[in-house]
Formats: sequence, structure tokens, C-alpha cells
Amino acid sequence: MIKSIIKDIFFLGQKSVAATKQDLPVGQDLQDTLTANRNRFVCMAAKMIGAKKRIIIVNVSFMNMVMYSPVIVKKDTPFETEERCLFLEGVRKTTRYQNIEVEYHNGSRKKHRQASSDGSRRLFNMKWTSWRAKYLREMLMGITKTDFMRGMQCRKMLWLDKHKPDLRIIPLETQQKLDAGNEFGDRAMAMFGEYEEMTVYRPGTHIPDKKAMTAKTAEHLEKGTPVICEAAFIYYNNYCAVDILKKTENGYDFYEVKNAEEVRKLFIRDAAFQYYILSRCKIKVGKIYIVTHGDDEVSPFVIHDVTKEAKGRVKWVNDHIWDLNRMQKQPEEVEVCPGEQCMEPYECWYYGYCHGESAE
Repeated sequence: MIKSIIKDIFFLGQKSVAATKQDLPVGQDLQDTLTANRNRFVCMAAKMIGAKKRIIIVNVSFMNMVMYSPVIVKKDTPFETEERCLFLEGVRKTTRYQNIEVEYHNGSRKKHRQASSDGSRRLFNMKWTSWRAKYLREMLMGITKTDFMRGMQCRKMLWLDKHKPDLRIIPLETQQKLDAGNEFGDRAMAMFGEYEEMTVYRPGTHIPDKKAMTAKTAEHLEKGTPVICEAAFIYYNNYCAVDILKKTENGYDFYEVKNAEEVRKLFIRDAAFQYYILSRCKIKVGKIYIVTHGDDEVSPFVIHDVTKEAKGRVKWVNDHIWDLNRMQKQPEEVEVCPGEQCMEPYECWYYGYCHGESAE
């Protein structure tokens, strides 16, 4: 049965008791309620539907897993973070652990990796790199910088990228601008002299190998390479490749290269996403710069300091990145009415599809 979501802080703060066989219906209620709210939640506790029982449900790899009387039996490597709860206001500081081991009773008959020998009930140990890491690493596609920017222009655009990419039609003028931007970015790599490029492609393709690039970047960070181009970072499947990462006395500055005459607001948002990923990966970022295309073709690189503006948008990135992650994996097509976002800041590649135009 689908239950109403409890928002009473006093009730939610009360202690729950261990689950029994008689509480199996609560697990089913959690299944029904999570399914009905799949666009809002990826996990729930029994207290959220009014039952003070130690029962939780987690969506893992498109499957809802109910855990009765879960207990963390091992944890290590604590770290401080901030989290937002979808049914409570504000952001809260909390302590999480890089590695935890959970023991729980599974009320279903499905077989799992490990079971106890007592036969009275099934107990399983699952090592997770925190609940949130399990959720992100196994069930999410992950958000790249490009995904984030496209999703912020239009949520439906991002959903179509993931589910119906064959519908995209890239205008010739847009493709020419993309190509020109790539060429300008390649030239900019040498603006500080010698550099190391991190780009690695999957065998036989021109698709970047993100894991290989991340590993290569880590090696050069360890070596202390002064200038790293296309430096790749992954934070819970969310990915970015920094155009230029330049070592300083106290950490690193990074440069986002744009083939444009002036700095635009979306460039700062782009840089903010990268700063968010780098800071979560424990990279100490000093200054953040946007490099635009100047008039002097011999030395066309114009550097703009956007540190304050980019770092000031971290909360904005955090407020949207997880929501876009959830949205892009939902099976139902996102409904967004055509509007200004179809052309601003860029013409959408699905313009014809959303406006009912047939491809010729």
C-alpha cells in the first residue's frame, strides 16, 4: 500500500525497534511507496511511512532491496560531508564512512552472496562504500560536465541524450562551432609551455576512456607534473576533464578554455561544476580562470579570473547534480513544454522532435 510521507521531525527522531516476521507487510508498503515516489527518492526508512521499525529500502541497479533490522558491523575512514534530505528543509552536516559492512535480514527468498549458518533467518554481509556511494556507483549513469550543462538548459534534453540519442540532429553551424572550439582548446594546451595530456580513448574509438584518464591524471598528480591538460576526475560517477590544470605553490589553478570573445554566465557555471568535482576529490584549487579568444591570433588567449563567481556556485551545483542524476535514469520520458530553453543558450539538438517536426 502506498503510504503518505511523514515529515514530523519529532516522530522521525524517535528510536526504531528491530523488525520481526510480522513486519513483512511494512517492507511491501515501502516497496509500493518508493515506487510511487521514484522520481523523488532512492531510499527510504520505515519511519518515513509511519512505522518505527528498523527497516529500510534502497534502490540498487533498478531493483528495490528491502533490509530488515540492518546493522553496520564495520566502518572505517570517516569523512565530513553535507547532505540534503528531500522531505526536510535545508542542508545538514553529517559524518559518513568510506567503507562500511552491513548485516541485515532479507525477507525475500532470493539468494545472496553470504548467509548465516543458523538457518532461522538469512543474514548477509555487504561491503558498501557508504550507502550513498552504493546508490551512485551502481544505479546511476553519472553526470559529466556536458550532461550537467545540457540538463540545466533543459531536463528533457538530458533525458533524451541518455534514452533516445538517435533523435538528435546537430545543425551544421553548431557542429562547426564545436569543431572550432576543439581546435582552439588544442592550441591553448601549450599556452604555458610544456604539458602532459591525459586523453585516452577506448580501443578502436574516439570515445574517451574516463577511468583510464582518471588513473593517468592521478599518476601525474603524484609526480607533480606542472601542467596537466584534460585532467580527469570522478566523484561518485560524476565526471569532468579540466582543460588546463596548473600546479602552484599551494595547490592548483585551473583554466577553462572557451572559443568566445567574452565571458558568459554559462562559462562560470561550467567552471563551478568542475570546481565542485575537484574539491570533492580533495584537489586544493586556488584560482579559477576562463580563457577566451582575443583579437591577436599570434597570442589569442585572454585570461579572466572568475574564482569568486565559480566557487560561489558550489551550493547551486550540489542542489542540482543529484536531481539530474536521478532524473536521467527514470524510464518515463521527461515532459517539458517547448520554450525559450529550446534556443537558449544553444539550439537544442532535439528541437524538431519536441516541436513535432519530421526529419527530412
